[in-house]
Parts: sequence; C-alpha cells; structure tokens
Amino acid sequence: MNRNSQKYAAGMQAVNDFFEMLHQAMHTAMPSVWLGRSGAYVWRGYQIMKFQGLSSGLYYCLLYPSNPNLLIFKESYKFPGYRPADKRDVDYKIKEGDYYRAFSLELNLYRARFFLLNTEEQYNLLLGFTRYAAEACLQWQQSETREKTTPKGKLHLVTTTKPKDMPFRPFSQVEIEFLSAFSLQNHLFATLQRVLHELVPSISGREVEYIRPNAHPLNFDFRGLRLKFKGTKYTHSDYLWEIYYHKPTALYCYRYDGKSREEAGSLDIESTRYFDLSDAEKAQVLTSFVREALSLAA
Repeated sequence: MNRNSQKYAAGMQAVNDFFEMLHQAMHTAMPSVWLGRSGAYVWRGYQIMKFQGLSSGLYYCLLYPSNPNLLIFKESYKFPGYRPADKRDVDYKIKEGDYYRAFSLELNLYRARFFLLNTEEQYNLLLGFTRYAAEACLQWQQSETREKTTPKGKLHLVTTTKPKDMPFRPFSQVEIEFLSAFSLQNHLFATLQRVLHELVPSISGREVEYIRPNAHPLNFDFRGLRLKFKGTKYTHSDYLWEIYYHKPTALYCYRYDGKSREEAGSLDIESTRYFDLSDAEKAQVLTSFVREALSLAA
C-alpha cells in the first residue's frame, strides 16, 4: 500500500541529501573554489566558476536524471565547429550534437557500493572522487591536447564575479531510493505533457506552440514543463508546471507574463497517492488538476 509513493518521497529526500553532501565535498576537496548551481530538466549539479587555473564556467560536477547512478566531473560547452579527431569521439560522446565534451571522469555510484556505505563513508567517497577529478582537470587544462583542441576564446577564461554563497546544510545517508526518484517523476511529467496536449486547446480555445521541459541553466531548484500558445508576440512561456526539490510532493502551475508569475493551482502528490494509482487514474488526476488550474488562471 502506497509503496511507490513512499519510494518517491524517500528518493527525493535522498536526492537532496546527495547534493548537499556533494556541495560540501567539493568545497573541502577544492579549497577556495567558487561554485555556481547549475540545473534544468535534464541535468543538475555544480558549475566551477573559479578554481586555480581552470577556465571559468566550463567545468561541472553533475548528474543526469536519465541516469542518476553516474556522477560526472567534466569540461563541456557548446562548440558546433569541433571536428572529431577520431570517429570514436562520437561513439564516446566527446562530440555530441553541438556540444564538445572535452574531458570527463565518472563515478558509478552503485558499482562503488555507495548506497551500502554509511553517511561518513559516502561523504568520503565523494570527497575522494572530486579531489582526484579536480586534479585531473587541472592537468587537462594545462595539456598540449587541450591547447590544440580548444577555441582560443575558451582557453583561459577568468571571472572576477563571485557567485552567491550557498550555505552548507546538514545531510543524511543517501538511501538507494535515490535511483528511483527521477524515473517516477519523469513518468509524471510525461503523463502531464500528454494531458496538456489533449486538453489545453479545448479549454483555452488556443493552439499550443510548444510544451517542453525547462532548459534554463539556472533552474537548479526545480524541474518542470513550459507551455506557450501560438500567435503571441512575446517569447516567454504562458504557463509553467513545476516540482521543486525542497517540496517534491507538490506540482505547481503558474501563469507567467515574462516578469512575474501567479500561482494558478497546485496538486498534492502525496495525499492523492499519485504514484500508487493505475496509469488511467494518474491521467485522470492530472486531467482534473489541469482543468482546475487553467480555469482559475483564465
């Protein structure tokens, strides 16, 4: 009873514990580092704005919700003009679309037995990985290969603008439900996207231009969908549908005018026991929520 709902709640708590643990580990492993928070629907982590000789803003430590088991420390940026040195650059995703994944190291959490370790041991594992990865990135930064393959404008980027300080918060052991939380949330958003495509035109009387995941790199605090109508002169979305990491059992809908947002409604995922419903029941819960939210925002 309520098994998946409990798994989701525990998993999102584990996600929050993981990122607090990683944040503290990076600061300990990289004394005097300047970190920025970086995230959107498809990734979440920390951007290295300043650390010794690393080019500012090009290095990250992050994971992708599509594969949360893999923690990645990398240099990465948009570089459509990069020409692979070998066809395996594509096979190994050094070249991926418009992006150049210049250098990366990975920690497979499950294979490292991360979820069997106690809190202190988990922290020490992340500490050791980030310390090693940072040293490896410093070597890469100074290598002849990087000199040859990096655009001149990105060779030695320096910033004097320090990101806003992030307070250290307490964390607990990261439970294995961490590996299930994002897949459950992804399923909710996929169902929501389908419901929106089906309902919005009939409710609003307007044609939808797009419904897509949030993609701004500063969306560290939430994941969600953006909805925009056709025919509007502005470029921003009309409606926002978001789940915040600090309150993962609520789905919010906002009406947006490009400057401020107005709440149009919220769905209590916990009280509806959403994740333990059948697929048809899930769709019905979201259908009712969408109808109510759009009516309130009209």
